Amino acid sequence: MSVATLRIKPGGLRVPHWHFNANEHGYVLQGTAWIGVVTNENVTTFKASEGQVVFFPRNAVHWIKNFGAEDLVILLFFGSHEEVKTLDVDDAFFGMPEDIVAQALQVWSWKVNLVLVRSF
Repeated sequence: MSVATLRIKPGGLRVPHWHFNANEHGYVLQGTAWIGVVTNENVTTFKASEGQVVFFPRNAVHWIKNFGAEDLVILLFFGSHEEVKTLDVDDAFFGMPEDIVAQALQVWSWKVNLVLVRSF
């Protein structure tokens, strides 16, 4: 098991990401978060406040946004004895050719319209 502390400033966002080899559990130490979780079955969003526990299954895309007035602090636990392998959505998609991104999105059972906007 790995443990980490995540601190997000007011209005800040931990970008959507997923972990290939670990479930993630979190305990909100301070603040209020808006949480999103995307699995093959559904998309769930909810609010988590101080003293609440959150769970992200392995391979589920998820994000954490601070929409409170104070710093959001979450204690995170990863259920793997190996190094946790994480991929951020922006790293995964904006660094790849668009045809590969489109193929990757086809594994999800729900439809996604994707528009890539790049500035040069």
